[in-house]
Amino acid sequence: MLSTTCHCTRLRRAAHAVTRLYDEALAATGLTVTQFSLLRTISRLDEPYITTLAEATGLERSTLGRNLRPLEKAGLV
Repeated sequence: MLSTTCHCTRLRRAAHAVTRLYDEALAATGLTVTQFSLLRTISRLDEPYITTLAEATGLERSTLGRNLRPLEKAGLV
């Protein structure tokens, strides 16, 4: 891996490493950390519409759709 002093690059690498760590921990459930977080957020929202879910998670609508589809298929949402 290339060494860098760019704080943005370092932060993105760290975030990716944390995501991988949680994805590995959740592997037995068949969920990614993003999907798990979505389920938690949905359970806490009074009205979990796409717009409110996007605002609560900071995810783009396209990213939400991509992560919600498998949850819908599995009957989790």
